[in-house]
Amino acid sequence: MWKMNSAPFWRCGFCEREPLLLWQNGKGQAEGRLLFPALNSPQLFDAYGLPFTEGIDYIYQSNRIIRTDHSRIPVLLQEEYMPPSPTAHSAPFRQVGGELLYTEGRFLINKQIYANYSYNLRNFSQYHSLSISQLTNIKQMLQQHRPIRTVLLGDSLGEGCNCTQVLHCYPYSPPWYIQFIMELSRRWKTQVEIPQGYNLSKGGMLSEYGAQIAAKAAGLAADLVIVEFGTNDGTFQISPQIYKSHIQFILETILEKNPACEFILCSPILANPDSIQSGSQTTYLPCLIDLSNEYPCSVADFISLHTALLSTGKPYSDFSSNNINHPNDFFITAMAQILLELFEE
Repeated sequence: MWKMNSAPFWRCGFCEREPLLLWQNGKGQAEGRLLFPALNSPQLFDAYGLPFTEGIDYIYQSNRIIRTDHSRIPVLLQEEYMPPSPTAHSAPFRQVGGELLYTEGRFLINKQIYANYSYNLRNFSQYHSLSISQLTNIKQMLQQHRPIRTVLLGDSLGEGCNCTQVLHCYPYSPPWYIQFIMELSRRWKTQVEIPQGYNLSKGGMLSEYGAQIAAKAAGLAADLVIVEFGTNDGTFQISPQIYKSHIQFILETILEKNPACEFILCSPILANPDSIQSGSQTTYLPCLIDLSNEYPCSVADFISLHTALLSTGKPYSDFSSNNINHPNDFFITAMAQILLELFEE
């Protein structure tokens, strides 16, 4: 069953439930890779925590996991990742006429296994967060143990896609925003909540949708508003200027009715670079940082972590649930931890 990791892996030097796929490409041994070389032998297990055995199910070399011939570990075939023709689990590939694995169900996560291991923090020196924390009113409310009402404006990530709780499978990990408010409530011994009707997120939406429903959000009189758009904007190559104007309109509309409100502006995450959904997602973080200089906003920088993870050579699919633009439990929990870091002294 789900529990919040004790500390973000990028701070503690311990990866907990890091997902990986073992790829079968041609006639060679199927293999996957860890983010970092392990300081000790990694523990590998399935979604239920049932262990795989080194030497029987896999061989560990540096940060490579190599599947043995008679292993119980599932594999992802190259023809499953890039089908030669359209299937029930595919979407158009970036190359004209090609297909790419796409699933909103459990197909991909059923192929993923998990690893626990310690690593040297110096091996992740490429990660530099650009998050900004300046939630004066909210921090004061937490210190006074006052309840905090939260509104969420977002796209499918704001609907929880695709955590295992939404997919109704083990370990039933909640969406990032639920993990965030649960842990913030626990740490500060108060009630932080997204009441029924306060999550206004809708799958497939762009920042323009947030501007369209900003007045409705303002009427909810929340203490904190989390704004999460950009992954779909990037797919449609929305210019940074237009994206910024939509987010700014959200802020000004809500502040006009509720001047004490504060905001967390979430950067988008990356889409799979092999997919047609990959576009201008990386151009929006500077817009949010600019807005934080003018308005009572913090910035939750998801995209720098996502970029740093992929720079290690791990495939996008290791951190995804649909292989296109939805994270899996591992990255969803990382998103929650990035939000929680905004409230650390």
